[in-house]
Amino acid sequence: MTTIKQICRLLEQNTAAGRRIGDVFEDWLDICIATQRMMPAHLKALAETGRPAEDDEPTADLWAKLRSIYGTTGGYFDRFRDAYHLMLDVAPKGLDVSPEQALTSYPGNPGGGPDVVGWVYQELEQGGWNGQFFTPWSLSWAMAQVTIDDGSRMVQDRLIAAKDKAMQNPATSAWLTAVTLTGIILPEEQAQAHFISQVWPVVEPYYEPITVHDPACGSGIQLLAAARMFPAWMRTLGMVQFFGQDIDRLCVKMAELNCHLYGLRASTLVLPTMPTYEFPTSPPLSLPSGSSPDQALSPFPIRIPAPEPLPENLTQLSLF
Repeated sequence: MTTIKQICRLLEQNTAAGRRIGDVFEDWLDICIATQRMMPAHLKALAETGRPAEDDEPTADLWAKLRSIYGTTGGYFDRFRDAYHLMLDVAPKGLDVSPEQALTSYPGNPGGGPDVVGWVYQELEQGGWNGQFFTPWSLSWAMAQVTIDDGSRMVQDRLIAAKDKAMQNPATSAWLTAVTLTGIILPEEQAQAHFISQVWPVVEPYYEPITVHDPACGSGIQLLAAARMFPAWMRTLGMVQFFGQDIDRLCVKMAELNCHLYGLRASTLVLPTMPTYEFPTSPPLSLPSGSSPDQALSPFPIRIPAPEPLPENLTQLSLF
């Protein structure tokens, strides 16, 4: 049994609480997101006090809500935990594999990519409860390579522009000249650490980040593919920032979790469902046997979004 199927089996067992599988999946996403979001605070508290940090208010409210749904017996939270651990067993392979391995280095995922969350969703969806499928990793990876020719060079060009602006500031020019010259004479294995600790803090205020946008992000797989085109240290420092939006709240949560798992500096946006209206269009290409010519000429309605401006009160979910 694949890791994906094991996760699905655990989540399906939690429908015994009287929840639909879609609701159980969303509850699991909420748990995973809250866990990832609180992880830095827990690690810091463990290092300083030997105990995990206290949950912040949103996290405490989430646990209270879930306990009211699932209770404290029945093993529901154990299964949520086990599903989370199984996801991490696959996800840590990360994005930074060689180009030759990019399509084959995710053996725990039948889709061949890092989007474990999306594949769990699609595996559960085989029962037909939501009817969505996402872009395969191979196609997402190909699109990223076509769209982003040389991510490192793009960032380097903006770093040079930022350094030139910083050099125009008398308060920073002398220091920046000194630390830049020092970096030149350092061994290659030390140069990057020197840049991050000494040069980057000076040029960061002048740096304009590369931005990657996905207007219909789904589970965020295209954002992951785009992120693969930039070195990890550039992503970590926020030199590249990622933005996704979708009309499906569940998709936004999947994208949010993927961004947490792979360390993307990202924000997601939940778009409201737009009103729709009907208008007549061409008849279907085929009609049931015995249909009259009049039926073949009769228009049938389809539903499309009404051309109205989006409201201003969109829900912004900041990931970091």
